Amino acid sequence: NLSTLSPQTSINEYEQLTFGQSGLPSTGTYNVLVIPVEISGTPFPLDYLSKLDLVFNGTRATTGWESVASYYEKSSYGLLNLTFDISSKFVTNNSRTYYENLGQDGDQYAIYEALVGKDTTIDYSQYDSNSDGLIDSVIFIYSVDYDYDTDPWWAWVYAAKYGEADTLGLIDGKGFEYYMWASYAFLEDGLPNVSSLVVNAETFIHELGHLMGAVDLYSYTTSYGPIGGLGMMDYNNGEHDPMHKLLFGWLQPKVVYEGTHEINIESYALDQDGLNSAIIIPYRSNDLSDGNAFDEFIIIIFYTPDGLYEAHQGFDYMLDESAIIVYHVDARMLSNTGFWERYFVNDNDGESSFIMQVLEVDYNNSIPSDLETISMTDVFTSGVFNLSSYEWNQGGAMNIELELLNPIVEGSDNVSVNISINPR
Repeated sequence: NLSTLSPQTSINEYEQLTFGQSGLPSTGTYNVLVIPVEISGTPFPLDYLSKLDLVFNGTRATTGWESVASYYEKSSYGLLNLTFDISSKFVTNNSRTYYENLGQDGDQYAIYEALVGKDTTIDYSQYDSNSDGLIDSVIFIYSVDYDYDTDPWWAWVYAAKYGEADTLGLIDGKGFEYYMWASYAFLEDGLPNVSSLVVNAETFIHELGHLMGAVDLYSYTTSYGPIGGLGMMDYNNGEHDPMHKLLFGWLQPKVVYEGTHEINIESYALDQDGLNSAIIIPYRSNDLSDGNAFDEFIIIIFYTPDGLYEAHQGFDYMLDESAIIVYHVDARMLSNTGFWERYFVNDNDGESSFIMQVLEVDYNNSIPSDLETISMTDVFTSGVFNLSSYEWNQGGAMNIELELLNPIVEGSDNVSVNISINPR
């Protein structure tokens, strides 16, 4: 008698409903513009166009792991199908020193030049898929090697309204707002467990998540945050987490209310339709009745080291064995915010009130207080897991108990649990 949650309002749809405009939609089939920006004096390799086409549009076979397009087609259960239009390069008017002297603002000076310089060869109006008057997004790949300590040579997603590009005005009748800025060199990064790797799409995949409204799940001040490194919006690895899949409009979990329920959970990594691979327990029974998941809830998955997790096995922040992971999510929205400002009440910085946190089976709060990665002692693999010592952010103990009904067998694609929920 458990209900299946229908696809929830995505962050992109929230923007449209609230502000009448949005960034990159997280469902649908459409094209995304990529402009290579060659910083004068720092040329791209001769094969830059073919490599960019491969990292954005290639297949698992041709890339050695995944391209941005193939990753999102799999992670979204086929709900997001992207084709990236790679333009020829634009060469800037100035050398790298000029943009470095502008610090974090340097990217928008180069972007302004590139958009104006390519205007005669690109019809920007075709990249507004929802007809809201804004280009959904533009991806700029610059030729300088990335350097975390020297701006603007890192990777980020930002909005034109906060810099020089705000003076651009309309181009082909469309406004320019959301953009990605990332180094070409990121595609040359290694992936130790993939011997046949040709190009690495990790960083571009992470940043594209931001274009659709995803938030970082790592801590900005410590080495590891409250989910311990596991996940694409944390340490650029594996799958997108279940919170973001829910907020992208992809995942349809089973909803559990008060009482005791025996539930079979399918492997989150092997799921191909977004059904039966996650369990959600809302703070209030009516929280999800409004069609969105901008609420506080528990979400439970059966993790297996398969699918999009395979390539990162062996890293400290990756689980090498199957387990049930219990996440506490508090995705409530701020009541007063503006377009492309902070939308959520919480983030994953600090020491409490996180937007997403692993509830640890060993109760020792090693994530993130000891700045540790997630480990097998933090996740549920046998017996009973009682959550009553954990508190909801909005008040009250989590009177929830999980009981594993059968041993977890490596290679199995499902597991059965009893979930008991008592009133607060």
